Amino acid sequence: MPKITIRKNIRKEKERFNKFLFDEKYLSRWSHVRDSILGIYPDLNNRLTSTETDSERKNIVDTFVEEQYKLHKTSLDGILARFKSTFQDKSDVILGGLSKIMDYDFPENAYSVYPSLLPGSTYGRRGFALLSVVNELNGKEPAPYIDIVVHELSHVVWNRKMGDVYERVGLRYDPQKHDKSQGFKPLRGNKKYLVNEVAHEDLKEIFVPLIIRCEEFDDIRESEKLKYANPQQQLLNIEYDRETYGIVDFFDRIFKIERSKRKSFDDIIGLSARVIYSIQDELAKKKAVFDSVGYCEGYEDKLRQQGYMKAIKINDVPEVVLSQIFSPAS
Repeated sequence: MPKITIRKNIRKEKERFNKFLFDEKYLSRWSHVRDSILGIYPDLNNRLTSTETDSERKNIVDTFVEEQYKLHKTSLDGILARFKSTFQDKSDVILGGLSKIMDYDFPENAYSVYPSLLPGSTYGRRGFALLSVVNELNGKEPAPYIDIVVHELSHVVWNRKMGDVYERVGLRYDPQKHDKSQGFKPLRGNKKYLVNEVAHEDLKEIFVPLIIRCEEFDDIRESEKLKYANPQQQLLNIEYDRETYGIVDFFDRIFKIERSKRKSFDDIIGLSARVIYSIQDELAKKKAVFDSVGYCEGYEDKLRQQGYMKAIKINDVPEVVLSQIFSPAS
């Protein structure tokens, strides 16, 4: 089993700061992160106000990150030392648990964790996680770092698997058969899939708390918080066979029952992908509502007023017999 390595990575930190602040792809999906960065670091916001060129902005951000690392050197060194001790002990449990639950053989290349000054933790497809230590540096309660690493590394595995899963369940995009506007390429190479970006992200974020809830992590889990999805998914509801379920609970039932039958993870998420694909147009409409409200004060009430929590009706999906999972005997 490979190990999780712990180190600082100022280069990676600069790269992510710049992407979240200026990259159009990042801004279209995570504009709230930009707002959080500039809210946490008003001095950086002031410095960027009068800049006009991309190179000026990049130089300002790079300099700012270097200054912050110097300012917090003592605290960061202490956090890093604690991370090394923690993850040296927990590395096998984390990677072993993910390997068992997700039916994935980890390659031997190292998986890295870096402490980060970003307001939220994130991950990279090559197998690293940036753990936000902003709360701790500001004297607040440390984040549940172990849970967050499980969360972020499950995303790494998810993205490595999903192309093959979509292919197996007939969700590969064929330009001869399918509407060109539906082609979606979330993963690798030139392969496109029928699952749109919203549904792909929703399913990924729905399954992460289901993975963290598994008994494989009972001895290392630090918090109840990450057993729930992000609000964007947690607040969604499904109606099936005249019953209403939270969307996370709906897929949790699929996951638990199918896992109890010793179905493979790929089979379970393949079935789940067929279900999410059947409602992806409704999910896209819901995301537009969520984006229009954002994480403002009282956002949950505003979402409710705009119908965000109104259940999405789902029927039996071709090739997926949900009635066998949601029957009274299940």
